[in-house]
Amino acid sequence: MVQKHPIQYQKLENGRLFASGNDINPISESEEELLFGEIRKFDTDIVGVGTRSLFDDYATVLAMKIGQRFPSILKIAGGFGPTLSAEKYLSEFDLVVRGDGEEACLDIADAVRDDGSFESIRNVSFKTGEGVKHNPLRPPEENLSRYPHPEYGSENIAVIDNDKALQIEPWNLSYPIIVGRGCLQKCSYCSGGNWKTLYSDEGLKMSSRRVRELDDVMNELARAKANGFVRISFRDEFFFFTPSFFREFMTRYRDEIGLKFFAHVHPIVLKNYPDIFHLMLEAGLDETSIGIQSGSESFAKDIYHRKIPNHKIVDHARAIHSYDLGVQYHVIGGNPLENEETFEETLALFKELPFDLAKNRLDWFYFTPFPESPIVKRYGMEFLLEREPELWLRRGYLLYLRTQLDDDDFQHIMENSTNTELRDLIRDLTIDDIMQCRRTFIQANEEQREAYEAVAERMQGQEVYVFGYSQGYKDSASLLDGCVISHVFDNNRRLHGIETDTGVSIHDPEELKHLPPKPLFIFSTYKKEIYQQIRGMRRDIPIP
Repeated sequence: MVQKHPIQYQKLENGRLFASGNDINPISESEEELLFGEIRKFDTDIVGVGTRSLFDDYATVLAMKIGQRFPSILKIAGGFGPTLSAEKYLSEFDLVVRGDGEEACLDIADAVRDDGSFESIRNVSFKTGEGVKHNPLRPPEENLSRYPHPEYGSENIAVIDNDKALQIEPWNLSYPIIVGRGCLQKCSYCSGGNWKTLYSDEGLKMSSRRVRELDDVMNELARAKANGFVRISFRDEFFFFTPSFFREFMTRYRDEIGLKFFAHVHPIVLKNYPDIFHLMLEAGLDETSIGIQSGSESFAKDIYHRKIPNHKIVDHARAIHSYDLGVQYHVIGGNPLENEETFEETLALFKELPFDLAKNRLDWFYFTPFPESPIVKRYGMEFLLEREPELWLRRGYLLYLRTQLDDDDFQHIMENSTNTELRDLIRDLTIDDIMQCRRTFIQANEEQREAYEAVAERMQGQEVYVFGYSQGYKDSASLLDGCVISHVFDNNRRLHGIETDTGVSIHDPEELKHLPPKPLFIFSTYKKEIYQQIRGMRRDIPIP
């Protein structure tokens, strides 16, 4: 069930509750033991936790447990959460790194090696006998290319999930990369665009966008491709640069990398630089997002400090839709300051937006502002106590169904259906979509299993496809008892073999292009990445 004060981000993805209630995937005791085992294996002197504000409570609990197991290890925390709530983190962590942390972390490591002191290291906060001391911030580094690339896909990385410690399999992953830091907007609930205020309060200047050198970015992308990553996910808040940089970047990406990619495309690119947008398409852009947050123009402007009028949102969405791109629509619900009228305006907006299950996803986020963000400074944290999670859930169901039903059917279910009935209707629509090959998987594991079971029951004696032949297949293949598995696909047949233990041939995924559509079951940890790969073949298979 939905939680009023979640320990994770809660959202509905196309009407499916994700990261909440039965679908939440809390860190289990056995997973904590696996983490302790990894710490023991690395025999480290320092444990660093990078986290965001929503995980404040759990991060401090985890630090306490690490301290109990490894009392001599230095525990440091960094990221948005520790930066904005240093005092809270210092209840269990030894040090907090505020702001950009690369230089400070290196200084901390040097101090540990040399038995030195942390007391003069900039960006560091720590406890003293008189309270908490915040050392001044160092000037922000403008040349981000000074810093090394992340180690995604390295043998030094372990992913702990579903009670297992796994080495990342690069052939199944989308590689995350940031070309530059800084957001062009200053949304009232976020700290991304307000990060520079942290520095200006100490008399330091920070550019709104700090962009890496192009050669440095291309070197990282080339390494990712060489390591077997099949997609790129650009994590910049807005994928926007100077026109000359942008043109050279997309031209080189097209010619040197050529992998499909996701990016947050700013509307100004389509409007003012159509040649750059077409370069992005040539280079491999196949998915983007549109941040709406509220369909009420006045609420979006006055409360969220977002000034794009609805008609421009609709024009941008229709333009994106015409290019056959995947689109994530982002909307925030659960804000106590909203009312029924503002929600009606959001419903009206979504009636005008293109929404195709083959390409679109609606993310309905539970309102969770950052500490010290402008909206919190304006209203305080107390107003969050007025959030109504069941109302948020209902409105999320309704907003998704607004995209799927005609006016008469929608009006009827809105006036006559309980939350449980709305959820069941979405489940039934999902099962029908899988049967008609319009859908492949659901993010929430429990609901995916329920939907897969229902589809398998209807497909008894008929042919189905399976993607993935590793542990996920062994754990889940029994769901398809009675179905005829005609084809199995896997990205790494060299590792997983060319035939299942029941004699079904394992095929290269590219062969899907030439086969007739049938229900496709994904039995893999990397469902989203596989979906992206399949959609890159232009098959009609969306994320719900």
